[in-house]
Parts: sequence; structure tokens; C-alpha cells
Amino acid sequence: MGILNEFRISNFGLNHSEPQRFVTSQWGHPRLYLSWRIFWAIFHTSWLVSSMVYSTKVTSSPLGGAVWFIYLTNWTYLLLTISAILDAVIVVFVRINRQDIMKGFTSHLTWYMKVSWLLNSVVTEGSLQISALYWIFIFRNQDLTLLRFILHGMNSIYVMCNLLIVNMPVRVYHAIYPIICGVIYTVFSIVYHILGGTNEKGEPYIYKILDWSKLKRTLPLVFLSTFLALPCLHLVVFFIHKLRIYARSKCLKQNIETKILDSLTERSDSESACL
Repeated sequence: MGILNEFRISNFGLNHSEPQRFVTSQWGHPRLYLSWRIFWAIFHTSWLVSSMVYSTKVTSSPLGGAVWFIYLTNWTYLLLTISAILDAVIVVFVRINRQDIMKGFTSHLTWYMKVSWLLNSVVTEGSLQISALYWIFIFRNQDLTLLRFILHGMNSIYVMCNLLIVNMPVRVYHAIYPIICGVIYTVFSIVYHILGGTNEKGEPYIYKILDWSKLKRTLPLVFLSTFLALPCLHLVVFFIHKLRIYARSKCLKQNIETKILDSLTERSDSESACL
């Protein structure tokens, strides 16, 4: 699909005529791809549980362990984990039960692939945004621990590596999905502030940079991070996806040219031997 075709209104949706792309790698090697999916599903699940358990031990909030659910970092990592698990389950299920998809015999994108596509759109840009906000605004006031690195660094390393490996397409208009999630979290944080909610330390805000009692500072930051940073990150992701496709096509072309050259060389050697 060309760049200009990306700007059709229908591309706001989650329809695609090549479901095979959602369960394969851009680079082939189906067994390695299956292992990739399963490994990360287990990895993220383990760290998600660790994060929840740790939160119950350090909080002084009246909410107890439930305070874990007020943080954007944890919202994003929860969705990231669900996405990783769903992707692994889909690949296993399709390999066993839907050979028509694996072999490219159908053009119908299933509902669970649409959910997977939607989640990938949200967690890729969301993870990159979380990492940027954390390392720019929050990290200087905290000690670096392995858990914090996983939640604010490894998340972005994973989504970028995943973007380079998968065959799943990226559409420009799908920037709307992470933006919607950003708006939902903003509304939640405002309601939480109005109701007198506190963070795990008992402070009257979720994040210091998201203190709604300081509206003149918080509102521009939220607006820029939601309606400017997220679309820009999505465009970066889109062009990396296009670069991945281009690199794959160049590799295929080079392999074909090499095979043709080898074939011609063998033919020439055979004719020389006959002479």
C-alpha cells in the first residue's frame, strides 16, 4: 500500500485483506517468531505481577494495593502485557487451527486480530511516551531500580524490537487510538484529583507533573503530550514500519539476484564441461 493510499477514510478502521501478516514475522522463521511471542508474554506477565506485589508493600495510600491502578505507567504496562499474551495465543491458535490464514487462503481479518492490532497501536506509542516522560521529568527524583527500568525502559526497547520483527502493518490514522487512551487517562486523573485522591506516598496528585491544582503548568503539558507528542511518535513508528518493509524487499531482491547469478554460473560451468 502506497503512502497516498494511507489517507483513505476507511483506514481509520481495523480491516485488512492479509490476515497472514498478523501472525508472521517480516523476516520469516516461523518457529523463532513463535518463540519470540511466547517469551515476551511470559516476561511481561512476570514483571506485571512483580510490580503489583511491590506496590502493595510500599504504599501508604488509603487505597492500599489498588493505588497501582492510578498510574499511567501501569495502565500502559498492563495493556502491553495483555497485548503480548494475546499475540502469543493468536499465533499458537492460528498455527494449530487456522492453516487457511497461515497459508494466505483467506482475506478475512478475525475479531481477535483486530483487537491485537488495536492494542499494538496503543501500547507502542504509549510505551514510548511513558519512557520519554519518565526519563525527562521523573527519573531525576528517584533511584533507578530494575523494576523501574523494566517499566520505563524495557517497555520501549521491547516495542521497538517488536516493530522491527513483526509483519503487522501500521496505519497513519491509527494514531487516533493512543490519543483516545490519553484522553481517557486525562479525564480519570482529573476526576481522581477532584475526589481528593492521593498517590502511593499520600501526596495530593498522581504525578507531580500531573498536579491539577497547578492548572497553568499541567494543562499545556497534557495537551502537548497527548495531541502533539503521540501523533509525532506514531508517525515515527509508521516510517520505521515502512523502512522495515523496504529493507525486507531489498533483501528478497538481493536473494533472487544471487540465485539467478548462481544458476547462470552453474549453467556456464556445465556448458564449459561439455565442451
